[in-house]
Amino acid sequence: MWVPKTKGKISIWRFMVDQNYQNKGIGRKALLLALDEIRQTDGLEEIEICYNPNNPVAKDFYANFGFVDVGMDEDGDDMLAIIKI
Repeated sequence: MWVPKTKGKISIWRFMVDQNYQNKGIGRKALLLALDEIRQTDGLEEIEICYNPNNPVAKDFYANFGFVDVGMDEDGDDMLAIIKI
């Protein structure tokens, strides 16, 4: 699930793959398709996503798509990572 956060920013709020289907390439394919669609947004400057900072698998997964950590989210609970377009 993703939503426009501002005119130039889209936030991916939920990206989940059931644990029974992880490590099968489904998440990689799904995120690639989602990012391709998100990038079609006129005026897009940035895509953001948050993840648990204690989850190195999520960190590496998102980094493989070009997300760069920028610090903790406004609640201080999750790491915020972005892709600049």
